[in-house]
Amino acid sequence: MEDIEEEVNYWTSSVVCYVLGTNPPLLVFEGFCRRMWKNLGIDKMAIIGHGIFIVRFVTVEQRNQVLNNGILFFDKKPLVMKSWSAQEDFRKESFQKVPIWVQLSNLDLKYWGERSLYKIVSQIGKPLQIDPITKAKEKLNFARVVIEVSVDQDFPHLISFVNEQDKQMDVIVQYEWKPSLCSVCKGLGHEDIQCQKQQGKQVWVPKNTGVDPTKKAKAEIDKDGFQLVIGKGKKNDGEMTKERSGVRLLEVTKFSFQVLGEASSGVSRDEQDRAITEGGGAPLVRRADLWEDLRCLRSMSPWVLLGDFNATINIEERVGVKVRTLHSEAFRECMIDCELEDVHYNGCFHTWSNNQDPPDRIVAKLDRVLGNST
Repeated sequence: MEDIEEEVNYWTSSVVCYVLGTNPPLLVFEGFCRRMWKNLGIDKMAIIGHGIFIVRFVTVEQRNQVLNNGILFFDKKPLVMKSWSAQEDFRKESFQKVPIWVQLSNLDLKYWGERSLYKIVSQIGKPLQIDPITKAKEKLNFARVVIEVSVDQDFPHLISFVNEQDKQMDVIVQYEWKPSLCSVCKGLGHEDIQCQKQQGKQVWVPKNTGVDPTKKAKAEIDKDGFQLVIGKGKKNDGEMTKERSGVRLLEVTKFSFQVLGEASSGVSRDEQDRAITEGGGAPLVRRADLWEDLRCLRSMSPWVLLGDFNATINIEERVGVKVRTLHSEAFRECMIDCELEDVHYNGCFHTWSNNQDPPDRIVAKLDRVLGNST
């Protein structure tokens, strides 16, 4: 025991946590924790397993305060938290019941009290807590409640109750996240068809070139003794190679990167600046389409994306009085879904400027390299 006592004492004030249904990158999750627990003395954060994080606080009292603050959600998915213990093997557990947020629309304001809301949502699951904004009646377009549900139950989008006048009232239910159970990886939050571990069988089909393979074309040799080679391997629009005595002198290679999105041609620099400052960049780069394409391309194998994404991850990446953060949330959610991390680099942190004098100057980190942890 004396051999490990120092390390045990060091990690005693730590919390081990993970998010059900997703494995966020460390940088994204660290930003979330420091925002939620900014006044509670976070000392260190690290990954101790796939999607499992350890957060060390300065004191045990600060750790206990985090654990006693109630249910937390990351990207609308429940966050599982436990105090670190030297005897426990921290792995993701199987859950039969999980907390989720539901929104109740088309509900008269007189039913927004806690007793009424709890009775209404009890048709779906066990009520746990009401959103503080709903309780304070600050936003009245829908009521928001946390309920505990089973992972294999039905999730109706319309529920009914009989009011005080014996009249049936219909309530529209929206689920911010549903704990769909994947039969392939046994994970939560996605269907079988969306599972990254779903392996499809590739079937190779011979390309029909219209040329009879039994007939060999006569080789053409130029005056220097080179043979012209057309159509061998991958080429771009008629690019050719030359061979001499079986040795290829020039070969067109297939690069392992692809342009996924770019700005429309003819866009002025002023329009690009206005897109950054006013949040109007969507017409220039179809970002919603790009984020969705990235989700379709996500891979369990190592992969890297790099370039100008014209979007930021957090508010610290933009500096300027006219700055807005319209596109940060969608970009951050895409990174989480694809399990991508922002690769650290040396040099200037901000990569773009509008070249204006203060106080109109704006700088932002728009260019970055993203990669997964595989």
